[in-house]
Amino acid sequence: MLVRNRMITKILAVLMIISFSLIMSAFNIKAYAENNELIVDNGILKGIQYKVGNFVKVDSENQLDSKLIIKKMQIKNDELILEAVIENKNMQNLIQATGKIYYSQNMMLKKTRSLTVLFNNEGDYKILSFIIENNANEGLLLPVNRKLRNKTVAKIAVLCTNTNDIFYFEDVFPSINKLSSLYNLAKEPAETYNKDKVNKSGIEIGKTNIDEADQVGFSENWFMPFIANTNTSNLEETKDVSLKESQIVSLTTTSPVPGVPVSDFINLGKKVYNDNDSYGYYKNTVEWPVGSGNRLTTLLKWGYTCNLYTTPANVDNVATTVANGTIQFNILNEAPYIYLAYNGSIQLFDNSSYLRIKNAVIEAGLATGNKDIFFEIQRSAGTSSGAFSISLPVWLGLLPFGSTYSTIVDLLSSVSYQTDNKPLNPLTYPTKLNEQKRQYGQNVIRDCRLSLDSNEYLTNESHGLLICFKAVPPTDINPIAVGNRVVYNKFHFEIYSRHPVWLTYSVLEATVDKTITKNYYIQ
Repeated sequence: MLVRNRMITKILAVLMIISFSLIMSAFNIKAYAENNELIVDNGILKGIQYKVGNFVKVDSENQLDSKLIIKKMQIKNDELILEAVIENKNMQNLIQATGKIYYSQNMMLKKTRSLTVLFNNEGDYKILSFIIENNANEGLLLPVNRKLRNKTVAKIAVLCTNTNDIFYFEDVFPSINKLSSLYNLAKEPAETYNKDKVNKSGIEIGKTNIDEADQVGFSENWFMPFIANTNTSNLEETKDVSLKESQIVSLTTTSPVPGVPVSDFINLGKKVYNDNDSYGYYKNTVEWPVGSGNRLTTLLKWGYTCNLYTTPANVDNVATTVANGTIQFNILNEAPYIYLAYNGSIQLFDNSSYLRIKNAVIEAGLATGNKDIFFEIQRSAGTSSGAFSISLPVWLGLLPFGSTYSTIVDLLSSVSYQTDNKPLNPLTYPTKLNEQKRQYGQNVIRDCRLSLDSNEYLTNESHGLLICFKAVPPTDINPIAVGNRVVYNKFHFEIYSRHPVWLTYSVLEATVDKTITKNYYIQ
């Protein structure tokens, strides 16, 4: 009996092992099937060939001269495999690519929970963008495709690197019933910081590893670097996300950005406004899609701050008056906005303007001779690499004590600079004239300058440069020289946009210079 029970126990154990194996096999087969799902089989999307990237109005079916024939789109593990053919007249070109699926980040696409696929592919035909727009916005469709509004639309842009022709396909996504599988695989793009890769001459040649958020943003706004230089006029001289999302206005009300008139969101072309001592801005307005009547405006607004006030003080046991100065440059707003012709509204288009400020310099110089010298300087900056203070070098501007300069040009042509790298904040200097002369070769500190390294840049609302300084009549001169003092506050920077193919910020859009004169009085 005991032997029989042992036999039964062994048989049951074997049966359990077999059952478990069968269950695991079935699970594995099911998992394999889920991760190897065919999404599209021989789907066709209509599109147009933009010769040499020349965007034209597309309002007739006859202009849709190209097709994207999707032979196969398949999920394999966590990737999307694409095999397709571009057909244009008598030409056919095969595209094979592997990509990952992300939730769209562009504000207009995010509202409808659309998807963006980042494809990597070799060969002469580069996939610039692959978007599946849920509940397609009428204003963002080609004029000929407005009938597709509120449908699920695939928008695909492909660049022929040999000819610079752009093939753009816009049509109903051919496998609506498979969308849930794509959403199951989609994820939010990761944001990480990586320093720009710079060649020996200091020119940016790309990022060592552009983060996923940047890549998704570039892909969704693929057309901006191309179109920004094709349908605009010459340059005219004259980040709280929740806040931005609320900036939707009618043309009969106010501008979404204080200080920027509604007309600058409507009138085509580039413009630098720099006539105000508190702020300035650069804007580039294009029509997108071409022929739609929409206006897409890339905007970068910055602020100038120049403050001066005097306080009585005891400096080195001398009763005197100290001048306290601040010079600051910072980004106030950077984003693209879209005017939608079909409903007359201006809306936030995305959260990033994809513009950068490089080679930024701020400088304060005491123009009045025989009066004061700088004896204390503080500095700070918020840049692409983070926030800095004591690690930033300051350029001390050395000038003769007795010289007066009637213009900023005269002052800058006479000043000589000496770097101060001491890791202190504030930096302090002698208050006696003779001590400064002895230390700086018969010159004194009457100017201070802060600049960015060539591989640093400003790009969002948390970025800027700041100098705080103190000036005083030399404490070894008696009596104190009373009277008015003049301080020149100098700003210089360059605005760059993305190269359409290489995605490096190498296209110089504008160089901006600004001088603001301030006065203070010591009695």
